Amino acid sequence: PMDLTNTLVGAHILSALFTAGIYFFSQPEVVGGTPPLVRALSFTSQNINHFYVWTLITYPFIHMPTIWLIIGLFFFWWFGREVECSLGMRTFLILYSQVIVIPPLVLYLCSFKIGPVAFSDTQHIHFMVFVAWVFIHPGALLFFQIPAKWFAAVFITVYTIHDFSLRDWDQVIFLWASLLTTFFVLRHYGVNGCFRLTGWFSTR
Repeated sequence: PMDLTNTLVGAHILSALFTAGIYFFSQPEVVGGTPPLVRALSFTSQNINHFYVWTLITYPFIHMPTIWLIIGLFFFWWFGREVECSLGMRTFLILYSQVIVIPPLVLYLCSFKIGPVAFSDTQHIHFMVFVAWVFIHPGALLFFQIPAKWFAAVFITVYTIHDFSLRDWDQVIFLWASLLTTFFVLRHYGVNGCFRLTGWFSTR
């Protein structure tokens, strides 16, 4: 059977090389700017207004190869295997696809209030796989025997405070839309850690 986690890691690596190639072959035509093909595949409210609906799927695969991408993909691979094993490939695919599609739709609806929006980061998407793993295994321990749920809680708090202090509403909205999407998808598929938050926080 197909290993979805490894397939997605491979897809992100290939897409990073593809994006780098677009930038390379666009020079010197595009200097210090964004190549037209990259703009056409990136999520922005303007693109949705022009019915570029495919950007709801393509935007997380438009990224340059960086050390942070590699680190993010490693942790996605590490926790993604466990999540896929627990949920099954089909449910994991549903979770991953909805975390990709629903948050930008929410962000687009918010654009009518906050103005033009754009998003092209995979960080929050892959972080949601870690959050999903925590919901599935709320009592799991990570470094220094600290429960994984507290790592997730700290990361969410730091991300929120950082983006909120900068008034980076795109990031704030996307993060919390991703969290709620992950929560409700897992709850729909019967992950017990999502049913009672009080129980989730009290689990040791």
